[in-house]
Amino acid sequence: LVSTKSYTYPELSNEINSETGGIACSNTTVDVEGEADAYRAFFEIRTKALASKFVRGAALIYESLNTSDFTDEKRIREIISSTRAQLSMTLQQSGHMAASARAAAYTSSASAFTDMISGIAFYRFVRDLEENFDEKKNEVTAHLQALVTRMFRPDNVIISLTCGKDERDALLQSVCGCH
Repeated sequence: LVSTKSYTYPELSNEINSETGGIACSNTTVDVEGEADAYRAFFEIRTKALASKFVRGAALIYESLNTSDFTDEKRIREIISSTRAQLSMTLQQSGHMAASARAAAYTSSASAFTDMISGIAFYRFVRDLEENFDEKKNEVTAHLQALVTRMFRPDNVIISLTCGKDERDALLQSVCGCH
């Protein structure tokens, strides 16, 4: 998380924790049925909330996706350093799995993509960002903003809900004006 148009980073974190059961992001790939070595990549955002709080949770997701401030160099550096530390620990604890995933990356484009977004290749990328942050900070900021513009478009969204029909209709109406 970074600061947004309406919230500082700590305020946004507190708001998310008080209004929802958290907001989590992940990357995933799905094989394309019937096509050898073809896959689709997805960026997934999940939240948990009572029906009465879902609209607020959706608004916080929107705020995070559309108004994030990537110009806070100190916060971006903190995120990069934290990510590197987490990845390093994961690689040390599960080196055999990382090695297996890395080997698979040489035989499958989906596995290669997974390595780039969460494996050894990603660790090396993050390590390079951390070690050369001062030289790359403007490039990082520009790339993050470009990714937001490219990825988070209304025509590129799938909404999945677990709730009753009445709640679903009300939630979809409030979030996107549809049902």
